[in-house]
Amino acid sequence: ADAARRGSRAGAAVAWRPLEDYCMEADLAREVGAALAGEAAGRRRGLHLVVMGHVDAGKSTLMGRLLLELGQVSQKEVHKHQKESAQAGKASFSWAWVLDERPEERARGVTVDVAVARFTTPGHSITLLDAPGHRDFVPNMISGAGLADAALLLVDGSPGGFESGFYGEGAAAGGAAAGFGGLGFDAPPGGQTQEHAQLARSLGVEQLAVVVSKLDTCDYLQVRVGG
Repeated sequence: ADAARRGSRAGAAVAWRPLEDYCMEADLAREVGAALAGEAAGRRRGLHLVVMGHVDAGKSTLMGRLLLELGQVSQKEVHKHQKESAQAGKASFSWAWVLDERPEERARGVTVDVAVARFTTPGHSITLLDAPGHRDFVPNMISGAGLADAALLLVDGSPGGFESGFYGEGAAAGGAAAGFGGLGFDAPPGGQTQEHAQLARSLGVEQLAVVVSKLDTCDYLQVRVGG
């Protein structure tokens, strides 16, 4: 919290949440306990990986596809999610439904709680923590980041998406019109891309990889990834 406070711009009003908002929910605590017990019983090194970033950056979608590629989700389940999401008018969320299982998450099209999944590599037993990106659920994101050893930060590469993640939803139109970084780095922070990175660092997460999504929406321009 101290690091996040120091990172905020001078003069910016910060609405601090009460401490009790940051308590881990019982269901998540049980999931994490089971993961830790499994790691202790095995020979692989445990790694808790939190996936974070601004709302609609593609976190759950990417993780849903990753779990299929790793064999943790069957093709039958994928087809079921594709059919049900299309029937609900949310076909583009079919991959996210692999992790977003709650009715309210599927109805709203946003992750609410931290979803937990597990997979193994030859050297690691990985617990995947898919954190919500919406600003209303920052306490839940903190619950996930507080358990993490490393993080993936999803950055939306679509026109206006990057700007929203750093400067807030109101910045999207101006940023898209001006081009990548068109608002300038002097613009006040307001999105969850920056907030999540600061919170994770303040919670002790020192290893972070950045993943840029939706590059097909800008014709894979190198400038969108800092080239």
